[in-house]
This record gives sequence, structure tokens and C-alpha cells, in this order.
Amino acid sequence: MTPATTEGKLNAFPLNIKSYSYNAKDVMRFFAGRRCGIFELGDNLKVEKNGDNGLRVNKGWGWLGNGREFGVSFWSEEPIDLDVNPPQNNDVYNRVVISWDIEGQDKLPSIEVRASEEGAYPELIQSETKWELCIAEFIYPAGESTLADVEPIDTRGNEELCPLVDEESLFQRADKAAKNAEQAVGDVKGVLLETEAVKTETEQIKAEVQEIAETIEGFLDVDQIKQEIEQIKQKLNALVPMSNEEVEAIVKEVLKGEENG
Repeated sequence: MTPATTEGKLNAFPLNIKSYSYNAKDVMRFFAGRRCGIFELGDNLKVEKNGDNGLRVNKGWGWLGNGREFGVSFWSEEPIDLDVNPPQNNDVYNRVVISWDIEGQDKLPSIEVRASEEGAYPELIQSETKWELCIAEFIYPAGESTLADVEPIDTRGNEELCPLVDEESLFQRADKAAKNAEQAVGDVKGVLLETEAVKTETEQIKAEVQEIAETIEGFLDVDQIKQEIEQIKQKLNALVPMSNEEVEAIVKEVLKGEENG
């Protein structure tokens, strides 16, 4: 009988082992956890107008990847010039897009001016194999022939379009998420405990009110009061014969005197 496996080997990078070879994917996994973005602001990949219908992207660097096992650091050591096509009949919504498709033929990141006449900026692709950043956007109005009155909007640093690279690993993010979830559970428990305390206190108040009501009802026993009045009438008749009207008048005076006292 073959014994059960009690130990297994895992891949790692980097290792100081001569017989161990690495490939690009191993290096990518070493930086797994980064999110797409650029490493800094300033002039890093800043977009500026260049001539009547041109843009210039300053040199700079960033990161594109899926945040797990694939990703590349991209950079430009020199400014890159891009042409912009003037609009024909409609306003043109333009974005300067940096993209990387790991299934592409050359598999190198690229930069382009992506245009749309649909009344909205073209959407960015964030899939398992393709990732994109928008470093600038602008609307080229219909009827214009140059960019003289158009100013590109800098979208670098925008959390949705081109954030700064997040160096936290997936494990660090998961740990933060777990701590936040634990805090949320604690907050909910606190609210429930406070609610239960309020409920208990309410029940106590209701019991006290009920007890007071019963006490008051004992003091105001109507039948007992009637019996006592009848006894007073009988005693008065025994002492001095009187009509019922006279007895009742005396009883009322006595009761009135006690209330005033």
C-alpha cells in the first residue's frame, strides 16, 4: 500500500537555485496583487496638445494586469505623439487609452486615441485577458477643425479610469476586508444588544405602570365606596329619622369637606 503524501512542493520566485529556471509568468506572479494604474502623477504620462490636431504623451510608466497572476510594467522613455481626427457631423468623444491584451499577436501594451460619435466616451475593457487605462479625455465639437479651443481633461489619478498603482497584495486586501467585515458584525451586535436593552427596559416600565394602575384601581373601588355611603345613611337614620334626600345632602357635604381637607 502506497503511503499518503505528507509533503508537497510549491513554486517560488526568486530562488537561489541554479537548477531552477524561470519564465515571464513567474515574474508576473511575483508582482501579483497590483491593480492597473500609473506609479506617480506629475508629468508621468501627462497628455498635452501638440499642434492643430495632435497630442503628446509625456514619458512615464505604469502597470497593467488582472491583479492575480498576469501583469506587466509598461513605460515610455520618450514622449509619444498621437494624431486626432477632426469631427465630421457630430461631436466626437475621445479618450487616450493605454491597453494590453495578453492574447494579442505582439502582446505589447499600446496607446491610442479612441473616438466615439455615440454621445458618450468609449468604454474601457477590463477582462481576464485585456486591461485598459484612460489617461485623458476630451470632446472635439462638430464644426471645429483644430484643437485650439479644446483642452484635454487629465484623468490620471481617477479611481475608475486611471488610479495610482496599489502595491497591496491580494492577501493584504483580503485581510483588510476580513477586518472590516468583523468590525461590521461587531457594530451590528452592538445595535442588537442596545435594542434588547431598550426592549427589557420597556417591559419593566410596562410592568410598573400596570402595578400602579392596579393600585389606583384598589383606591377607587366604586362598589366599596357605595357600600360605605349606604352604611353612613343607615347610621344617620338611626340617630335622627330623615328623608333620603336629607341624608344624601348631609353625605355630600361630608364628602365635600373631606375632599377640601
